Amino acid sequence: MLLPTYSYKSATDVAQIISFLGAIHWGLEWAKYGGVQGYPRYAIGVFAPIAGWSATLMPIEYALITQFLSFTTLYLIDTRAALKGWTPPWYREYRFILTFIVGVSIVISLIGRGEVSSKVGRTPGAVDRVKALREGSEQKLAEEEEARIAAKKAAAASDDRDKH
Repeated sequence: MLLPTYSYKSATDVAQIISFLGAIHWGLEWAKYGGVQGYPRYAIGVFAPIAGWSATLMPIEYALITQFLSFTTLYLIDTRAALKGWTPPWYREYRFILTFIVGVSIVISLIGRGEVSSKVGRTPGAVDRVKALREGSEQKLAEEEEARIAAKKAAAASDDRDKH
């Protein structure tokens, strides 16, 4: 089944775009476009990739929703930056078109996942894999503990036979 692969690929693509949009602010600051703004502009460049990439650790539905909200919030921040003169005049229009296309793509992806998952079932995310790994290790630990106790009892029983 390719749905989990495509879904993860979609989330990583959106994370890359969000990271790139944050990096634009670093470039504009280094070029001193609109004057030196310092930490506020650098903060945009730092928090954008954090928001985009941290979402890839979530189950895919939550990841896409988080990335949609991150993308929209970054659009609002970019719009304010454009009004302050921190970006070129064409950047606001570019961001509107990009946000619209990415937003529609994410919404279509979420709707498509809902249609497919209702017929197929929920696909596991990173959290599900960690839980499965933890449950498997807990079960293995319990089996090892039982074997150790059984070995101790067997050793104690053999010691008791030697004394009689």
